[in-house]
Amino acid sequence: MRVAFSRSSASDLRGIRRYSELRWGTDRTTRYMEEIDTTIQRTAHARQRGKRVDGLPDGMQRILTGKHHIYFIAGTDTLFISRVLHSSMDVENAFFPKPK
Repeated sequence: MRVAFSRSSASDLRGIRRYSELRWGTDRTTRYMEEIDTTIQRTAHARQRGKRVDGLPDGMQRILTGKHHIYFIAGTDTLFISRVLHSSMDVENAFFPKPK
C-alpha cells in the first residue's frame, strides 16, 4: 500500500523535526522521526492497526507513536496521513479550526 501525506501532515512532521532538533538534538530527533516512519510503514502494510476516532471524518483512525498520534484513512491501495499531532494538542481544533 502506498502512503500519501496531506499538506497539514507534512507541515506537522516538519514542525516535529524542528522542535525536536532544538529540544533534543539531531541524533535523538533522527531516531524519533524514524520511529514515526516505521509506524506509518507498518500501518500501511497492515502490521499495525489504528483505532477509529469519533467526531472526525468517516474512516479516520489514529495510532500512537511516541508522544504523537498519526491520524489516517486507510483506502484500498493508499494510506492517507491526515495529521500527526502531539498527544496534548486539541484534536477537534486541529481538524476543524474555529474562525477568529
